[in-house]
Amino acid sequence: MIWRIRDRDTFVALRRRGRRVRSGPVWISYLLDEPGTPPHPPRVAFAFGRRHGNAVSRNALRRRCRAVVAGAVREGIAIPPGAYLIGGGTSTGSLPYADLERHVRRCLADVGSGRS
Repeated sequence: MIWRIRDRDTFVALRRRGRRVRSGPVWISYLLDEPGTPPHPPRVAFAFGRRHGNAVSRNALRRRCRAVVAGAVREGIAIPPGAYLIGGGTSTGSLPYADLERHVRRCLADVGSGRS
C-alpha cells in the first residue's frame, strides 16, 4: 500500500533534508521516517512539470510511475517508510515502460540499501 503526500510541510522537508538517488533520467528525493515513529506506508509524490509536455503527457507519466511503484510493492520489494518525490529529466516521458521501470526500481533499490 502506498499513500500520497498531501501536505506542504513534507515537500519542504524533502527539499531541505531529503537525500537523492538517480538512475538515468529518473531521480528520487527521499526522507525516511525517524526510528520510533508509528509505522505507516510510504508516501509518494511526483514532480513532472511543464517541460515534460502538456497535462495529458504529464499525467500519463505520473500514472506510469505510480504503476511501477505499485508493482514493486506487489512483488515484495521493501520500500522503507518515508516520503518519496519521484521526478526526472525531460527525456523521462519518452522512455519505454520497461526502461522507466528499470530506472525507478534501481532508485528504489538504492534507497533500500542506504546508498545515495
